[in-house]
Amino acid sequence: MNFGQNLKRLRLSKDLTQEQVAQKFNVTTQTISRWECSSTYPDVLLLPELSKLYGVTIDDLFKEDSISYENYAHRLLSIYEETQKFEDFLRADYEFEKLIQSGKYSSKDLCMYGILHQNLMTSAKNKAETIFKQGLDANIDEDIETKEWIKRQYILLLYQTGRNTENIENCLNEIKTNHNNHYTYVNIIFSYLLDNNPQEAIKWFEEGVEKFSDSYLLYFYGANAYKDINDFETAIKYYKKAWELDQSFTMVLRALASCYEEVNDYESALKTWQETKNWLEAHGYTIEANSIEKDIKRCKK
Repeated sequence: MNFGQNLKRLRLSKDLTQEQVAQKFNVTTQTISRWECSSTYPDVLLLPELSKLYGVTIDDLFKEDSISYENYAHRLLSIYEETQKFEDFLRADYEFEKLIQSGKYSSKDLCMYGILHQNLMTSAKNKAETIFKQGLDANIDEDIETKEWIKRQYILLLYQTGRNTENIENCLNEIKTNHNNHYTYVNIIFSYLLDNNPQEAIKWFEEGVEKFSDSYLLYFYGANAYKDINDFETAIKYYKKAWELDQSFTMVLRALASCYEEVNDYESALKTWQETKNWLEAHGYTIEANSIEKDIKRCKK
C-alpha cells in the first residue's frame, strides 16, 4: 500500500471528507485528492499536522498496517506502553497536557492520561527494585552502612508497593540466622514502624539494644517507635542517645526538635533547630540549612 492510499484509509477511519481535510490545511479539495492518488505529495512540514489529525505518528503514515487512534496523545501512549522508555513517556505526557489545556478532551482522554502515569508508576517501581537489588548484590568496595542503607530503601519500596508483609517475613527470617548483627534489628524495627505497629517495634528495639548499646540507628528507630505511641519523654531520651553516638546523622536532631514541640518545650525545640542549622551550615549544606529557618521562626512565636 502506498503513501496516498494510507492517507485515504486513515482519513476515512476518522470519518473525514476531503473537503474537511482541505479546510484544515487551507488547500483545495483537489490537492487532497492528488495526495491520496499519489500524484503529488504534501509538503514535509505538513506531515506532523497530518499525523496528529489522523491520530498516528509520521512513521505510521508510511505503514500499511497502521491504525488511526482517537487522537495523537493516545497514539503516543501506545508507543510508551510498548517501549517503556522514559523519553516516550515524556512525549505522551506533553501531548496529553496540551490536550487538557485546550479544553477539548473527553472522560476517556482523562482515563488514558491516568493509564499513562499508572504505567510509569509500574515501570518506575520495577526499575527501582531492580536497581536496589543490583546495589545489594554488587561487589563494590563500600562500607556495610551503605549496603544497609540500600536495604532500608528497598524495605521502604516494598512498603510503598503494598508488600510490607513480605518485608516483615524477610526481616524475621534474617534475624533468625543473623541475630548478631545490629542492622537486622534496625530493619525489623523499621518494617514494623512502616506497618503502623510501634509496640512490636519497641519489643525488637528493647531486645536489640541489650546486645548493641552503641548503635545510633537502633536508638533512632527505637525513639521513633516511642514517639508513635506518644511517649515523648522516652523518645527524647533515645534521640539524645542516638545523637551522642553519631553527630553526623541530623535526622536525629530534626526528630528531637519535633518531639520538644510536641510537649510544648519551644525553648528546647528552638535550641535544637538552631543546632541543626548550625551543623548544616558548618558542613556546607546551605540550602538545607535555609529550609530550617521556618522551623526556627515557628518556635520563636
